[in-house]
Amino acid sequence: MMVAIIGGIAVGIAIALNLVVWDDAELDETLPPPPSEQEVLGGIENAPTTQQLETADAASQNTAALPPDGPKPIAPSFDVVRINPGGNAVIAGRAAPGAEVEIYEGDKYIGSVTADQRGEWVFVPSQPLTTGNRQLSLRSRDKDGNSIPSDQVVMILVPEAEGEDNKALVVAAPSDGSAGTQVLQKPGSQVSIVLGVDAMDYDERGEINLSGTATPGSLLNIYIDNTYFGTAQANENGRWRLVPDSIIAPGQYELRVDQVDDAGNVMNRVAMPFVRENITKALEPGTFYVVQPGNSLWRIARRTYGRGEQYTLIFEANAGQIRDPDLIYPGQLFTLPE
Repeated sequence: MMVAIIGGIAVGIAIALNLVVWDDAELDETLPPPPSEQEVLGGIENAPTTQQLETADAASQNTAALPPDGPKPIAPSFDVVRINPGGNAVIAGRAAPGAEVEIYEGDKYIGSVTADQRGEWVFVPSQPLTTGNRQLSLRSRDKDGNSIPSDQVVMILVPEAEGEDNKALVVAAPSDGSAGTQVLQKPGSQVSIVLGVDAMDYDERGEINLSGTATPGSLLNIYIDNTYFGTAQANENGRWRLVPDSIIAPGQYELRVDQVDDAGNVMNRVAMPFVRENITKALEPGTFYVVQPGNSLWRIARRTYGRGEQYTLIFEANAGQIRDPDLIYPGQLFTLPE
């Protein structure tokens, strides 16, 4: 019995070894010959680098992140809003090429215009804007009938007509109330393009947003307390804007804008003090406020009433001190009406 068992085990092992050897022979016939040394070196030389692999991976992630429904719709926007002393307006902006742009004053529809093939449009209201505080907004409709609201609103102060001087004030602002206001027209008898800072916004973190005017196409270097914060270029309408990457802490600073030529030589310069306040501290209606460097009626109203366009309340309550709503001075004591 023991001999028979041992013999059976030996036969089984022999059969298993034979099958393994046969399988390896079959696999060896199907495998390609091993690469030569030259092929190995060539393959290493042509292999993608780590940077190429990372670039390809980033590209695949960006492709995966694209929305499945295609590119984001183009929202309409304002470029130019001009009001003459009689309240007559010229409004221009951009939208998707061929889109119908609807213009609203508050909730009132005042007209529409079709953007040309470059996405530009111009609209002239048939009736002049009446005196007082006005708000314009946009909505466009594409060829499929989809309605796309603008992410901007335009605030307009049309004062009582007095002589030939144009005292209208036009300010564009994000519709969500975030930083980024831009003065489109300042009070004055004529619209002139000079180097200047029209608006400076900041949020609770200290991220700032600057805008102003300069000669079209000119380069502008912006400094805060002699620290370089960035370069902006004025567009064809003579307006510039800068959103620096750096943030600023609460405190008093000097803002400087240098207009430079291609060689970096300073051709023109403006400088002014401003205060970056802690905006978590709210102002209470029914109290008084001492104007600080860098303040504007828009910013004071936003801190007092939660809406910058309510600056007309402060303007009317302090008309004896404010000859021009675009010009207020440090040290002035303003009433903040209910």
